[in-house]
Amino acid sequence: MVDILRRKVGFADDAAKADNFYLNYFNLIGTKLVSNHCLLITGHWQLFPQV
Repeated sequence: MVDILRRKVGFADDAAKADNFYLNYFNLIGTKLVSNHCLLITGHWQLFPQV
Protein backbone atom coordinates (compact mmCIF):
# COMPACT_ATOMS: atom_id res chain seq x y z
CA MET A 1 0.00 0.00 0.00
CA VAL A 2 2.76 2.44 0.89
CA ASP A 3 4.55 1.55 -2.35
CA ILE A 4 1.43 2.39 -4.37
CA LEU A 5 1.13 5.73 -2.60
CA ARG A 6 4.80 6.41 -3.22
CA ARG A 7 4.34 5.66 -6.90
CA LYS A 8 1.36 8.01 -7.09
CA VAL A 9 3.30 10.78 -5.39
CA GLY A 10 6.26 10.16 -7.69
CA PHE A 11 3.98 10.30 -10.71
CA ALA A 12 2.48 13.55 -9.44
CA ASP A 13 5.99 14.98 -9.01
CA ASP A 14 6.91 13.94 -12.56
CA ALA A 15 3.70 15.48 -13.89
CA ALA A 16 4.42 18.71 -12.02
CA LYS A 17 7.94 18.80 -13.46
CA ALA A 18 6.56 18.23 -16.96
CA ASP A 19 3.96 20.97 -16.41
CA ASN A 20 6.67 23.35 -15.22
CA PHE A 21 8.83 22.49 -18.22
CA TYR A 22 6.01 23.21 -20.65
CA LEU A 23 4.97 26.34 -18.79
CA ASN A 24 8.55 27.63 -18.89
CA TYR A 25 8.79 26.73 -22.58
CA PHE A 26 5.54 28.55 -23.28
CA ASN A 27 6.63 31.54 -21.21
CA LEU A 28 9.93 31.80 -23.08
CA ILE A 29 8.61 31.31 -26.60
CA GLY A 30 4.81 31.23 -26.65
CA THR A 31 4.13 34.36 -24.61
CA LYS A 32 6.10 36.58 -26.99
CA LEU A 33 4.24 35.23 -30.01
CA VAL A 34 0.83 35.25 -28.32
CA SER A 35 1.26 38.69 -26.76
CA ASN A 36 2.45 40.23 -30.02
CA HIS A 37 -0.43 38.60 -31.88
CA CYS A 38 -2.99 39.78 -29.30
CA LEU A 39 -1.56 43.28 -29.18
CA LEU A 40 -1.78 43.51 -32.97
CA ILE A 41 -5.41 42.37 -32.96
CA THR A 42 -6.80 43.99 -29.82
CA GLY A 43 -4.30 46.66 -28.88
CA HIS A 44 -4.59 45.64 -25.22
CA TRP A 45 -4.26 42.72 -22.81
CA GLN A 46 -7.95 42.05 -22.17
CA LEU A 47 -8.02 38.88 -24.28
CA PHE A 48 -5.47 37.04 -22.14
CA PRO A 49 -5.45 38.61 -18.66
CA GLN A 50 -2.46 37.73 -16.53
CA VAL A 51 -3.10 34.86 -14.12
